[in-house]
Amino acid sequence: MRHYLARRLSPALAAAFLILIGTFAPPARPAAALPGAAYERGVNLSGGEYRPDVILGALYTDYIYPTRANFDYYRAKGFTVARFAFDWKRVQPTLGQPLDEAKMAELDRVLADATAAGIRVIPEPHNYARYRLGAAPNFTDYLIGSPEVPYAAFRDFWQRFAARYKENPAIYAYNLMNEPHDTGGLWVNAGAQAGVDGVRAAGSTQLILVPGDDWAGAHRWTPGSGSPNLNLAVTDPASNFMYEAHQYFDADNSGRYQQGYDGEGAYPTVGVDRVKGFTAWCRARNARCFLGEYGVPRDDARWNTVLDNFLAHLDAEGIGGTYWLGGGDWVNPADPLNVWPTGAPGAYVDRPQMATLMAHPSSPGSATTPANLALNRPATADSACDGVTEAAAKAVDGSVGTKWCSGGANKFLQVDLGGAADLSRFVVRHAGAGNDPVQWNTRDFTIAVSADGTNFTTVVTVTGNTANVTTHTIATIRGRYVRLNIAVPTSDGSTAARIFELEAYGTPVPTASGNLALSRATTGSTPCDAATEGGAKAVDGSTGTKFCTGVAPRFLQVDLGAAQAISRVVIKHAGAGNDPVAWNTRDFTVRVSADGAAYTTVATVTGNTASETTHTFAAVQARYVRLDIAVPASDGSGAARIFEFEVYP
Repeated sequence: MRHYLARRLSPALAAAFLILIGTFAPPARPAAALPGAAYERGVNLSGGEYRPDVILGALYTDYIYPTRANFDYYRAKGFTVARFAFDWKRVQPTLGQPLDEAKMAELDRVLADATAAGIRVIPEPHNYARYRLGAAPNFTDYLIGSPEVPYAAFRDFWQRFAARYKENPAIYAYNLMNEPHDTGGLWVNAGAQAGVDGVRAAGSTQLILVPGDDWAGAHRWTPGSGSPNLNLAVTDPASNFMYEAHQYFDADNSGRYQQGYDGEGAYPTVGVDRVKGFTAWCRARNARCFLGEYGVPRDDARWNTVLDNFLAHLDAEGIGGTYWLGGGDWVNPADPLNVWPTGAPGAYVDRPQMATLMAHPSSPGSATTPANLALNRPATADSACDGVTEAAAKAVDGSVGTKWCSGGANKFLQVDLGGAADLSRFVVRHAGAGNDPVQWNTRDFTIAVSADGTNFTTVVTVTGNTANVTTHTIATIRGRYVRLNIAVPTSDGSTAARIFELEAYGTPVPTASGNLALSRATTGSTPCDAATEGGAKAVDGSTGTKFCTGVAPRFLQVDLGAAQAISRVVIKHAGAGNDPVAWNTRDFTVRVSADGAAYTTVATVTGNTASETTHTFAAVQARYVRLDIAVPASDGSGAARIFEFEVYP
């Protein structure tokens, strides 16, 4: 969090906090990085560190933690991690003693909400490598490594904290401390190592973020700066840590942005220039790194260009990070860096920075991000410029060295994911991504999703695109087939479409097992007896009950609750329940549907006399399964009798 926190608080909390921070010097605000194949992107959710002057304080009065609604919004935008602050003394009022159970229970709730939303968290003590001692209001902050706050006390804290959460999947990483500064070498020499030792003493192998001194400023990692960060090094028996830094782009690196774009001396690549010393340091040491804070104001669109270039540099370096700031009502909504949306739930209006942030999501294959489900899956298209070298499969082979090209009249590319998935994001790599002319980037297109390959729902519509790579985050939708429809292939009049990669991200739906129709909702024609022979009696798992109907058109339909792969239907007719075999259903069809409107016939039977029939067919995605009865019995009886209607994967 930026040192100038009072600007970020609601007015009531700001006044109280100004008293506490009056003795701090202005900080320099920098960045953080991680050279590696996979990385996470997210947001900072502050509030838990507020009012440290009241020690324990009261939740929602003196301080606040993020809620499920906060996590839900940012997860829907594609963010996969959230860094959130707490006060060290609040959760451990006495050094070397147990953590406060009531305060830790509040953190437990935060982790549970994050897990439910699909986000992992980075908890961080927001104390600048210090711990407060003395009685309110006359606290004194003592450095970690001082006689008053020995390294052993810091180690003890992290051992207790990590012991509580070492098995909790909500934890992405432990951030040892927010922005150590002016420690006289205490942090770099042994403070950071004490934190690492504490986490590992708890038996945790979870990721650790190790910040630098000098307010963790990325620009302070520049050779010749004289910063102790250049010598920062820790030993980790689990070999699972990242060096962490922060970076802002105003003249003093503080994140205050008081002078406007021109007054701050900004230019499009100022962020890259500020952080590249740090990223080079990480690369030279083959070190994984992370950028814990960065942010830009929303009052001048030029800052978004700075942010875009900065994040593109982090993308190239394989570096993750968390944007500052994303708080809700507890943070001053006028804060120009705040990306919490305006409007009400269900009608949120994104802040201007959000589009840039969404264009630089967590990497495919990261610890949290779903994998590219389209990779090497069967692909079809309307046509190909060259059926061998530019076929549809070239757009899902994971390489921007190959492409699908089509000059057809109705251009489309379709991928079969092989099974249902809850889809939330698509990435399209257009012509420029493969070094073709950027004028050939797909101009107007849509992306549609289908459960059955026939009935599609459009989830993305784009016009006027010029970008080489487009990322499309959507509300989660379940489907098996993804289709890219191209209306206008280029911006220069060229009639060929060129797609280097079509990527789909989400979570595969687990393959179901057993009778999927068991106890599911049914509808049907009028039963012989509504109380004892309704449709539910055919899906209750018992051949001691039955569905009976004598009213044409005779049918029974079961709703599986969601579209899923099915390949077999079993029908237990009259004889299976010891009724006369002459009443076994004679002529019937079985049909399936993903939406309850468009149906596909998967079985047609005439002349049946068996008491039980099994119907196997090629697997299909369906939610609704329907039995239509043309001739109910072999002896002329007008009533149909179905003892069990079963559906299997």
